[in-house]
This record gives sequence, C-alpha cells and structure tokens, in this order.
Amino acid sequence: MENINLTINIGAMSNIRAIGIDLAKEIFHLHAVDDKGCEVFKKRLTRIKLIEFMNNLDCNRDKTIIGMEGCSG
Repeated sequence: MENINLTINIGAMSNIRAIGIDLAKEIFHLHAVDDKGCEVFKKRLTRIKLIEFMNNLDCNRDKTIIGMEGCSG
C-alpha cells in the first residue's frame, strides 16, 4: 500500500493553512485545511512517500502550520 489519495481539492492546494500528520511506524495520515477550515486533502502515505510529498507540496511554507500527533503503545 504505497499511496492512497482519500480526497483532494486541487484548486485549493496553494491555500493550505494547516496540515495535521498522524505519525506511525509505516503509514502516515495527513489532513490539510484552508483559512476557513475547509478540507483541502486527506492522504495516507508511506514514510518514503511522505518525505517526497512534503518536498513537492505547493503551498505557502511561511504561513502553513504543520501539527504532528503520535502516541506510544
């Protein structure tokens, strides 16, 4: 399971305000919203694809907040 696009709003990619990342050992879940809190995308990525995706993401990096969540157990 390499890369699953759950939902994506291509027109809003440059309007991303916040990205939440659920950290795990192998699979990472991402959820991005715009200034109004509307969903821009949901993605499920492997570790390698996460790095590639974040490097190529077209957003205003100075204004985008990235929050990460991870739990042990």
